Amino acid sequence: VYWGQCAAKSPNVTVFDLSQNETINFWLDTVRYALTSQPGVVDGIFADRGNTNLTGSKCISLTKEKQEGWQQGHTYLFEQTQKLIMSLNKDRGVFIANNA
Repeated sequence: VYWGQCAAKSPNVTVFDLSQNETINFWLDTVRYALTSQPGVVDGIFADRGNTNLTGSKCISLTKEKQEGWQQGHTYLFEQTQKLIMSLNKDRGVFIANNA
C-alpha cells in the first residue's frame, strides 16, 4: 500500500497490506520468533503508528473496500499481537503501540 499522494513532493511511505491474512501472519510469526528464539532477550514489541486510519484518506489511491480491509486488519493485528505477547510472556510482556 503506497501512502503519500497528498502533494507533489510527498515522500514514499509504503506500508504493509494489512488486508491480507498472509501479512498479518508474517508479523505475528516474527513477533513469536523474537520473543521465543532466545528467551529473556526480547520481552516486548514496539509498533509505530498504532492509530493509523486509512479509511477515507485522500492521500492514498485505494478503493473504499481495500481501505476498510486494511483498517480492520490493522486493528486485528494489534489485538492479536497483544494476546500473543501476553501468552508468551505473562510476567513481563510489553506491547507499545505508538500513538494508539
